Amino acid sequence: MMSRDDIEAKLLDYFLGELDEREENEILQRVDTDEEFRELFYLVCSRHFGVRWGARLELVKGEVSQVKRLIRRRRALRTMMRVAVVCILLLSIGGILWMRSDSPVDEIALNDDIQITPGKPEALLYLSSGESVPLSKMKKELREDNGVAILVNDAGEIRYHAEKRDSTVHPLLNRLVVPRGAEFMITLEDGTRVWLDSETELRYPTNFSAEERVVNVRGEAYFEVAKMQDKPFIVKVDQMSVNVLGTKFNISTRVENVVQTVLVEGKVRLESKGRQMVLKPNQKADFDSESEDWTVENVDVSSYVAWKDGNFVFDNKSLEYIMNRLSLWYDVEVHYSDEGVKGVKLSGDMKRYKNIQELLYFFERISDVRFVIKGKKITIGYK
Repeated sequence: MMSRDDIEAKLLDYFLGELDEREENEILQRVDTDEEFRELFYLVCSRHFGVRWGARLELVKGEVSQVKRLIRRRRALRTMMRVAVVCILLLSIGGILWMRSDSPVDEIALNDDIQITPGKPEALLYLSSGESVPLSKMKKELREDNGVAILVNDAGEIRYHAEKRDSTVHPLLNRLVVPRGAEFMITLEDGTRVWLDSETELRYPTNFSAEERVVNVRGEAYFEVAKMQDKPFIVKVDQMSVNVLGTKFNISTRVENVVQTVLVEGKVRLESKGRQMVLKPNQKADFDSESEDWTVENVDVSSYVAWKDGNFVFDNKSLEYIMNRLSLWYDVEVHYSDEGVKGVKLSGDMKRYKNIQELLYFFERISDVRFVIKGKKITIGYK
Protein backbone atom coordinates (compact mmCIF):
# COMPACT_ATOMS: atom_id res chain seq x y z
CA MET A 1 0.00 0.00 0.00
CA MET A 2 1.30 3.44 -0.92
CA SER A 3 2.18 5.79 1.93
CA ARG A 4 0.59 9.25 2.20
CA ASP A 5 3.85 10.82 1.01
CA ASP A 6 3.90 8.54 -2.05
CA ILE A 7 0.28 9.42 -2.85
CA GLU A 8 1.00 13.15 -2.56
CA ALA A 9 4.01 12.75 -4.88
CA LYS A 10 1.81 10.90 -7.36
CA LEU A 11 -0.80 13.65 -7.23
CA LEU A 12 1.84 16.29 -7.81
CA ASP A 13 2.98 14.34 -10.89
CA TYR A 14 -0.64 14.41 -12.01
CA PHE A 15 -0.90 18.19 -11.67
CA LEU A 16 2.41 18.62 -13.54
CA GLY A 17 1.27 16.36 -16.41
CA GLU A 18 3.82 13.61 -15.74
CA LEU A 19 1.35 10.70 -15.82
CA ASP A 20 0.08 8.77 -18.81
CA GLU A 21 -3.63 8.68 -19.72
CA ARG A 22 -4.30 5.41 -17.87
CA GLU A 23 -2.81 6.74 -14.62
CA GLU A 24 -4.73 10.00 -14.98
CA ASN A 25 -8.01 8.14 -15.42
CA GLU A 26 -7.24 6.02 -12.34
CA ILE A 27 -6.79 9.14 -10.25
CA LEU A 28 -9.99 10.74 -11.56
CA GLN A 29 -11.94 7.56 -10.86
CA ARG A 30 -10.59 7.40 -7.32
CA VAL A 31 -11.51 11.06 -6.77
CA ASP A 32 -15.08 10.08 -7.66
CA THR A 33 -15.28 7.06 -5.35
CA ASP A 34 -12.89 7.62 -2.42
CA GLU A 35 -13.78 10.53 -0.13
CA GLU A 36 -10.48 10.42 1.82
CA PHE A 37 -8.49 10.40 -1.43
CA ARG A 38 -10.62 13.23 -2.80
CA GLU A 39 -9.84 15.42 0.22
CA LEU A 40 -6.12 14.70 -0.20
CA PHE A 41 -6.46 15.56 -3.90
CA TYR A 42 -7.87 18.98 -2.99
CA LEU A 43 -5.24 19.51 -0.30
CA VAL A 44 -2.35 18.90 -2.70
CA CYS A 45 -3.92 21.25 -5.22
CA SER A 46 -4.30 24.03 -2.67
CA ARG A 47 -0.73 23.56 -1.44
CA HIS A 48 0.93 23.85 -4.81
CA PHE A 49 -1.11 26.42 -6.67
CA GLY A 50 -1.72 29.99 -5.65
CA VAL A 51 -5.20 31.12 -6.77
CA ARG A 52 -8.11 29.55 -4.92
CA TRP A 53 -11.80 30.34 -4.70
CA GLY A 54 -14.17 28.39 -2.51
CA ALA A 55 -17.83 28.22 -1.66
CA ARG A 56 -20.02 26.34 0.75
CA LEU A 57 -21.07 22.87 -0.35
CA GLU A 58 -24.64 23.90 -1.15
CA LEU A 59 -23.36 26.47 -3.64
CA VAL A 60 -21.34 24.06 -5.77
CA LYS A 61 -23.63 21.09 -6.26
CA GLY A 62 -23.88 19.97 -9.86
CA GLU A 63 -20.42 21.21 -10.88
CA VAL A 64 -18.58 17.87 -10.84
CA SER A 65 -19.18 17.04 -14.52
CA GLN A 66 -17.96 20.49 -15.55
CA VAL A 67 -14.91 20.09 -13.35
CA LYS A 68 -13.98 16.74 -14.88
CA ARG A 69 -14.44 18.04 -18.42
CA LEU A 70 -12.15 20.97 -17.75
CA ILE A 71 -9.54 18.80 -16.06
CA ARG A 72 -9.31 16.56 -19.12
CA ARG A 73 -8.53 19.59 -21.30
CA ARG A 74 -5.29 19.85 -19.35
CA ARG A 75 -3.25 17.58 -21.60
CA ALA A 76 -3.17 20.17 -24.40
CA LEU A 77 -1.85 22.78 -21.94
CA ARG A 78 0.95 20.69 -20.45
CA THR A 79 3.88 22.80 -21.60
CA MET A 80 2.34 26.08 -20.51
CA MET A 81 1.30 24.72 -17.14
CA ARG A 82 4.88 23.88 -16.24
CA VAL A 83 5.48 27.62 -16.27
CA ALA A 84 2.22 28.99 -14.84
CA VAL A 85 -0.84 27.15 -13.56
CA VAL A 86 -4.12 28.51 -12.27
CA CYS A 87 -5.90 25.98 -10.12
CA ILE A 88 -9.28 26.98 -8.78
CA LEU A 89 -9.96 25.00 -5.65
CA LEU A 90 -13.50 24.59 -4.38
CA LEU A 91 -12.56 24.38 -0.72
CA SER A 92 -15.67 22.74 0.66
CA ILE A 93 -15.59 19.53 -1.45
CA GLY A 94 -16.88 21.36 -4.47
CA GLY A 95 -14.37 20.15 -7.08
CA ILE A 96 -11.58 21.71 -9.11
CA LEU A 97 -11.64 23.98 -12.15
CA TRP A 98 -8.45 23.71 -14.13
CA MET A 99 -8.30 26.85 -16.29
CA ARG A 100 -5.93 28.52 -18.71
CA SER A 101 -4.80 32.11 -18.19
CA ASP A 102 -7.15 33.03 -21.05
CA SER A 103 -10.15 31.50 -19.27
CA PRO A 104 -13.43 32.09 -21.12
CA VAL A 105 -15.10 35.10 -19.60
CA ASP A 106 -17.60 35.56 -22.39
CA GLU A 107 -20.30 33.91 -20.27
CA ILE A 108 -20.29 37.05 -18.13
CA ALA A 109 -22.92 39.37 -19.57
CA LEU A 110 -20.97 42.25 -21.12
CA ASN A 111 -22.76 45.22 -22.67
CA ASP A 112 -19.85 47.25 -24.03
CA ASP A 113 -16.11 47.28 -24.52
CA ILE A 114 -15.13 49.49 -21.57
CA GLN A 115 -12.25 47.75 -19.80
CA ILE A 116 -12.30 47.43 -16.03
CA THR A 117 -8.72 47.45 -14.82
CA PRO A 118 -7.18 46.76 -11.39
CA GLY A 119 -5.76 49.52 -9.25
CA LYS A 120 -2.31 51.07 -9.61
CA PRO A 121 0.06 53.31 -7.63
CA GLU A 122 -1.52 56.74 -7.68
CA ALA A 123 -2.06 59.49 -5.11
CA LEU A 124 -2.45 63.22 -4.61
CA LEU A 125 0.02 64.93 -2.27
CA TYR A 126 -1.05 68.15 -0.56
CA LEU A 127 1.93 70.22 0.56
CA SER A 128 1.87 72.65 3.50
CA SER A 129 1.35 75.52 1.06
CA GLY A 130 -1.89 73.95 -0.15
CA GLU A 131 -0.39 72.99 -3.50
CA SER A 132 -1.53 69.57 -4.75
CA VAL A 133 0.93 67.31 -6.59
CA PRO A 134 -0.27 64.21 -8.52
CA LEU A 135 1.90 61.16 -7.82
CA SER A 136 2.27 57.94 -9.80
CA LYS A 137 5.01 55.51 -10.87
CA MET A 138 7.24 58.32 -12.04
CA LYS A 139 10.40 59.61 -10.36
CA LYS A 140 9.96 63.04 -8.81
CA GLU A 141 11.75 65.14 -6.22
CA LEU A 142 10.05 67.86 -4.19
CA ARG A 143 11.16 70.01 -1.28
CA GLU A 144 9.06 71.51 1.48
CA ASP A 145 9.52 75.05 2.80
CA ASN A 146 11.46 73.71 5.81
CA GLY A 147 14.00 71.96 3.58
CA VAL A 148 12.68 68.39 4.01
CA ALA A 149 13.14 66.40 0.78
CA ILE A 150 10.24 64.44 -0.68
CA LEU A 151 11.40 61.69 -3.05
CA VAL A 152 9.06 59.68 -5.31
CA ASN A 153 10.39 56.58 -7.12
CA ASP A 154 9.16 54.67 -10.17
CA ALA A 155 7.63 51.91 -8.00
CA GLY A 156 4.91 54.21 -6.68
CA GLU A 157 6.53 54.99 -3.34
CA ILE A 158 7.22 58.29 -1.58
CA ARG A 159 9.94 58.90 1.00
CA TYR A 160 10.64 61.86 3.31
CA HIS A 161 14.18 62.81 4.25
CA ALA A 162 15.32 65.53 6.65
CA GLU A 163 19.02 66.33 6.60
CA LYS A 164 18.87 67.49 10.23
CA ARG A 165 16.76 65.96 13.00
CA ASP A 166 16.55 68.73 15.55
CA SER A 167 14.23 71.44 16.77
CA THR A 168 15.54 73.91 14.17
CA VAL A 169 13.59 72.06 11.47
CA HIS A 170 10.00 73.11 12.07
CA PRO A 171 7.52 70.33 11.12
CA LEU A 172 4.99 71.13 8.40
CA LEU A 173 1.78 69.23 7.78
CA ASN A 174 1.33 67.19 4.59
CA ARG A 175 -1.62 65.11 3.40
CA LEU A 176 -1.55 62.10 1.08
CA VAL A 177 -4.84 61.09 -0.56
CA VAL A 178 -5.21 57.79 -2.41
CA PRO A 179 -8.34 57.63 -4.64
CA ARG A 180 -10.52 54.67 -5.57
CA GLY A 181 -8.72 52.22 -7.83
CA ALA A 182 -5.28 53.08 -6.47
CA GLU A 183 -2.69 52.38 -3.78
CA PHE A 184 0.50 54.04 -2.54
CA MET A 185 3.31 53.45 -0.08
CA ILE A 186 5.01 56.13 2.00
CA THR A 187 8.11 56.12 4.19
CA LEU A 188 7.89 58.82 6.80
CA GLU A 189 10.89 60.84 7.94
CA ASP A 190 11.51 58.53 10.94
CA GLY A 191 11.64 55.39 8.74
CA THR A 192 8.09 54.23 9.46
CA ARG A 193 6.52 52.64 6.37
CA VAL A 194 2.81 52.96 5.62
CA TRP A 195 0.86 51.19 2.86
CA LEU A 196 -2.31 53.06 1.88
CA ASP A 197 -5.17 51.18 0.24
CA SER A 198 -7.78 52.66 -2.11
CA GLU A 199 -9.80 55.64 -0.88
CA THR A 200 -7.48 56.35 2.04
CA GLU A 201 -6.11 59.59 3.46
CA LEU A 202 -3.05 60.07 5.68
CA ARG A 203 -2.14 63.35 7.41
CA TYR A 204 1.36 63.60 8.88
CA PRO A 205 4.21 66.03 9.62
CA THR A 206 7.14 66.30 7.23
CA ASN A 207 9.44 65.48 10.15
CA PHE A 208 9.07 64.49 13.79
CA SER A 209 10.81 66.89 16.12
CA ALA A 210 8.55 66.74 19.17
CA GLU A 211 8.30 64.09 21.86
CA GLU A 212 5.62 62.19 19.96
CA ARG A 213 5.13 61.03 16.38
CA VAL A 214 1.49 61.64 15.53
CA VAL A 215 -0.38 60.90 12.28
CA ASN A 216 -4.06 60.79 11.31
CA VAL A 217 -5.62 58.21 8.99
CA ARG A 218 -8.98 57.54 7.34
CA GLY A 219 -9.67 54.50 5.13
CA GLU A 220 -7.29 51.55 5.43
CA ALA A 221 -3.54 51.49 6.07
CA TYR A 222 -0.88 49.02 7.13
CA PHE A 223 1.89 50.36 9.40
CA GLU A 224 5.43 49.12 10.04
CA VAL A 225 6.51 51.52 12.74
CA ALA A 226 10.19 52.36 13.23
CA LYS A 227 11.28 51.71 16.80
CA MET A 228 12.17 54.82 18.81
CA GLN A 229 11.96 54.09 22.53
CA ASP A 230 11.85 57.73 23.56
CA LYS A 231 9.29 58.81 20.97
CA PRO A 232 6.02 56.80 20.80
CA PHE A 233 4.13 56.61 17.52
CA ILE A 234 0.44 57.53 17.68
CA VAL A 235 -2.18 56.93 14.99
CA LYS A 236 -5.34 58.97 15.51
CA VAL A 237 -8.60 57.74 13.99
CA ASP A 238 -11.79 59.62 14.81
CA GLN A 239 -12.30 59.31 18.57
CA MET A 240 -9.65 56.63 19.03
CA SER A 241 -5.85 56.50 19.00
CA VAL A 242 -3.35 53.66 18.61
CA ASN A 243 -0.16 54.12 20.64
CA VAL A 244 2.93 52.08 19.67
CA LEU A 245 6.71 52.07 19.99
CA GLY A 246 7.55 49.70 17.15
CA THR A 247 5.14 47.22 15.61
CA LYS A 248 3.18 46.05 12.56
CA PHE A 249 -0.58 46.49 12.37
CA ASN A 250 -3.48 47.20 10.04
CA ILE A 251 -6.12 49.83 10.75
CA SER A 252 -9.39 50.32 8.87
CA THR A 253 -12.42 52.60 8.98
CA ARG A 254 -14.26 50.85 6.12
CA VAL A 255 -17.26 49.95 8.28
CA GLU A 256 -19.34 52.91 9.38
CA ASN A 257 -18.78 53.94 13.02
CA VAL A 258 -16.20 51.17 13.49
CA VAL A 259 -12.40 51.41 13.74
CA GLN A 260 -10.78 48.03 13.20
CA THR A 261 -7.24 47.35 14.38
CA VAL A 262 -5.45 44.07 13.58
CA LEU A 263 -2.09 43.50 15.26
CA VAL A 264 0.51 41.44 13.38
CA GLU A 265 3.58 41.98 15.53
CA GLY A 266 4.56 43.82 18.72
CA LYS A 267 2.11 45.50 21.08
CA VAL A 268 -0.26 48.45 20.79
CA ARG A 269 -2.34 50.37 23.29
CA LEU A 270 -5.75 51.55 22.16
CA GLU A 271 -7.12 54.67 23.79
CA SER A 272 -10.41 56.54 23.73
CA LYS A 273 -11.64 59.22 26.16
CA GLY A 274 -9.39 58.06 28.98
CA ARG A 275 -10.09 54.35 28.49
CA GLN A 276 -7.31 52.00 27.41
CA MET A 277 -6.76 48.43 26.30
CA VAL A 278 -3.70 46.51 25.09
CA LEU A 279 -3.83 44.42 21.92
CA LYS A 280 -1.65 41.33 21.42
CA PRO A 281 -0.38 39.81 18.14
CA ASN A 282 -3.03 37.91 16.12
CA GLN A 283 -5.83 39.87 17.74
CA LYS A 284 -8.44 42.14 16.14
CA ALA A 285 -10.15 44.95 17.98
CA ASP A 286 -13.30 46.65 16.68
CA PHE A 287 -14.02 50.00 18.30
CA ASP A 288 -17.63 51.13 18.03
CA SER A 289 -17.63 54.93 18.07
CA GLU A 290 -21.31 55.04 19.09
CA SER A 291 -21.12 52.73 22.10
CA GLU A 292 -17.47 53.70 22.69
CA ASP A 293 -16.60 50.06 23.39
CA TRP A 294 -14.15 47.48 22.01
CA THR A 295 -14.77 43.95 20.79
CA VAL A 296 -11.60 41.83 20.72
CA GLU A 297 -11.06 38.42 19.13
CA ASN A 298 -8.21 36.18 18.00
CA VAL A 299 -7.92 36.00 14.21
CA ASP A 300 -5.78 34.76 11.34
CA VAL A 301 -4.21 38.09 10.44
CA SER A 302 -3.32 37.04 6.88
CA SER A 303 -6.79 37.74 5.51
CA TYR A 304 -6.68 41.29 6.93
CA VAL A 305 -3.23 42.33 5.74
CA ALA A 306 -2.78 40.40 2.47
CA TRP A 307 -3.85 43.43 0.42
CA LYS A 308 -0.60 45.26 1.09
CA ASP A 309 1.30 42.39 -0.59
CA GLY A 310 -0.97 42.47 -3.64
CA ASN A 311 -3.44 39.75 -2.66
CA PHE A 312 -7.11 39.35 -1.81
CA VAL A 313 -7.81 36.79 0.92
CA PHE A 314 -11.39 36.14 2.04
CA ASP A 315 -12.40 33.62 4.69
CA ASN A 316 -16.09 32.75 4.51
CA LYS A 317 -17.03 36.35 3.71
CA SER A 318 -20.34 37.48 2.27
CA LEU A 319 -20.51 38.45 -1.38
CA GLU A 320 -21.48 41.96 -0.27
CA TYR A 321 -18.28 42.27 1.78
CA ILE A 322 -16.17 40.91 -1.08
CA MET A 323 -17.72 43.19 -3.68
CA ASN A 324 -17.28 46.22 -1.40
CA ARG A 325 -13.56 45.47 -1.38
CA LEU A 326 -13.39 44.79 -5.10
CA SER A 327 -15.34 47.94 -5.98
CA LEU A 328 -12.73 50.12 -4.29
CA TRP A 329 -9.80 48.43 -6.00
CA TYR A 330 -11.34 48.16 -9.48
CA ASP A 331 -13.23 51.46 -9.13
CA VAL A 332 -16.61 50.04 -10.15
CA GLU A 333 -20.21 50.52 -9.03
CA VAL A 334 -21.97 47.47 -7.64
CA HIS A 335 -25.75 47.03 -7.68
CA TYR A 336 -27.91 44.08 -6.62
CA SER A 337 -31.01 43.01 -8.50
CA ASP A 338 -31.76 40.61 -5.62
CA GLU A 339 -30.85 41.64 -2.07
CA GLY A 340 -30.60 37.99 -1.01
CA VAL A 341 -27.50 37.44 -3.10
CA LYS A 342 -25.50 39.69 -0.74
CA GLY A 343 -25.37 36.88 1.82
CA VAL A 344 -23.71 34.26 -0.40
CA LYS A 345 -20.53 33.17 1.43
CA LEU A 346 -17.22 32.64 -0.36
CA SER A 347 -13.66 31.88 0.69
CA GLY A 348 -10.40 32.07 -1.20
CA ASP A 349 -7.49 34.15 -2.36
CA MET A 350 -6.13 35.65 -5.57
CA LYS A 351 -3.74 38.30 -6.86
CA ARG A 352 -5.18 41.82 -6.79
CA TYR A 353 -3.94 42.47 -10.32
CA LYS A 354 -6.13 39.87 -12.04
CA ASN A 355 -8.82 40.89 -14.54
CA ILE A 356 -12.10 41.26 -12.65
CA GLN A 357 -14.06 39.62 -15.49
CA GLU A 358 -12.03 36.44 -15.07
CA LEU A 359 -12.67 36.52 -11.34
CA LEU A 360 -16.41 37.00 -11.78
CA TYR A 361 -16.45 34.10 -14.23
CA PHE A 362 -15.05 31.87 -11.49
CA PHE A 363 -17.68 33.19 -9.08
CA GLU A 364 -20.39 32.18 -11.52
CA ARG A 365 -18.93 28.70 -11.91
CA ILE A 366 -18.93 27.96 -8.18
CA SER A 367 -22.22 29.56 -7.18
CA ASP A 368 -25.70 30.40 -8.43
CA VAL A 369 -24.80 34.07 -8.83
CA ARG A 370 -25.00 36.02 -12.11
CA PHE A 371 -23.02 39.17 -12.99
CA VAL A 372 -23.93 41.73 -15.65
CA ILE A 373 -21.26 44.30 -16.54
CA LYS A 374 -22.16 47.58 -18.23
CA GLY A 375 -19.33 50.05 -18.42
CA LYS A 376 -17.99 50.27 -14.88
CA LYS A 377 -21.26 49.12 -13.31
CA ILE A 378 -21.74 45.52 -12.13
CA THR A 379 -25.25 44.24 -11.40
CA ILE A 380 -25.49 41.04 -9.37
CA GLY A 381 -28.42 38.67 -8.98
CA TYR A 382 -29.27 34.97 -8.99
CA LYS A 383 -29.12 32.92 -12.21
